Amino acid sequence: LDYMDRQPYLTAKLRAGMIDFMVALIEKYSLSSKTLYLSATIFDRILACFNRKGGMKGDAVSLIYACTIIASKIEDVHPPTATDFVRDCDVVQNIHHILDMEREICNTLKFALSFRTPFHYIDRFLRASHVSSNSTLSCHCVAIKIGM
Repeated sequence: LDYMDRQPYLTAKLRAGMIDFMVALIEKYSLSSKTLYLSATIFDRILACFNRKGGMKGDAVSLIYACTIIASKIEDVHPPTATDFVRDCDVVQNIHHILDMEREICNTLKFALSFRTPFHYIDRFLRASHVSSNSTLSCHCVAIKIGM
């Protein structure tokens, strides 16, 4: 998380709150654990890129929704749509802000959206060890890695 030193408006506590919000979205829509870890990875990478481009455009909530939508499209069979998020969210969100943020993320990362996350390595290790990948250990280790 070396980008956080270069962003005075983003503290570790604020990032933790954003990740907590992401976890709540994942739980609300019953998305996979891989979606959470990919969403957090996209979130961190895009914030690092936004810093180089002169700051984040738009609001943080749209960024979290967009990261979660992108990750769920990659990892889940039936991902929620931006319309689902807007309909069910507690705060007033404009679907166009979320879609614009999704487009900006994809363009900024040059559509390189399939990252190896710590979950992949732990999952592989546990399968090689003949332990269930749904193990509490794997979830705990990866949660520590993403700073939850």
